[in-house]
Amino acid sequence: MKKWVKYGLLQGALMAFGLAIAFPILDGTFSTTNLVIGIPVFILSGLVWGYLMLGKQPKKLYNEKMG
Repeated sequence: MKKWVKYGLLQGALMAFGLAIAFPILDGTFSTTNLVIGIPVFILSGLVWGYLMLGKQPKKLYNEKMG
């Protein structure tokens, strides 16, 4: 598995846990509907974030690293 995919899944899982599970439980507004809708959205947004941060390297930076 590529590094950006692992990083994106981790980021998405952390966002899903924090925003769809932990905070709603603390506020008393937890519902399974929000959980079912929220988890795929957070995982997808985490993958997009991981790709933009780690998967898409500028060519100039890549050429400087390779020497």
